[in-house]
Amino acid sequence: AFTGFSASLEDDLRAGLARAAEAIDSGAAAAMLDRWIAFS
Repeated sequence: AFTGFSASLEDDLRAGLARAAEAIDSGAAAAMLDRWIAFS
């Protein structure tokens, strides 16, 4: 989810990459994809 921008693009990209890695590692990304597939 969008959390807004900080003063640093580099910090925003670093934080986004960390959130994406956590979603992939935890299985949350795959679970979301499964929900999208079931919905469509």
